[in-house]
Amino acid sequence: MTSDEVDDFTSYVHRTTRQFTAIAYLLTGDQGRAEDLTQTAYAKTYVAWRRIRMEDPYAFTRRILLNSHIDWWRRRSRLEVPVAGLREPAPQPDFASVVIDRQELADAMSRLTRRERLVVVLRYFLDLPSDSVAAQLGVTTGTVKSTASRALGKLRADPVFAASGRIPQPEGVADV
Repeated sequence: MTSDEVDDFTSYVHRTTRQFTAIAYLLTGDQGRAEDLTQTAYAKTYVAWRRIRMEDPYAFTRRILLNSHIDWWRRRSRLEVPVAGLREPAPQPDFASVVIDRQELADAMSRLTRRERLVVVLRYFLDLPSDSVAAQLGVTTGTVKSTASRALGKLRADPVFAASGRIPQPEGVADV
């Protein structure tokens, strides 16, 4: 790749990392797995950068992210075992309420089926129209709508959210 292409890719990664990591986190419910998934998507995007950079690299990377998540889920390679002796992370500011909201959302999302999670993330987090979600998942628009309705019903009925009537959102996403 030329230095201009490398610069374009680097800029693209800086602009989109936070959003792709958030999408991956909502899909996996695990920050480490989300970071791995995002890194995998960027590695595959880098290989194809020359071909896709003038088209729609965001859609390409998002599709890779979703396909990689589905592949991971099918392989069930979630059996990684943490090792003892990892160093402690540097102290961070207290964002307790943000962490609690994220954990509650992750817990509620984990109780949805894989398809329901995909539909909720694509439809409401990425704000894609139903027909676009249907095309990406290879199902009908009616299936997307009924799956979304069922998933949102489950989230609203979740005991944590039932009292408030509000489903917590990742930063920068409008209320569902």
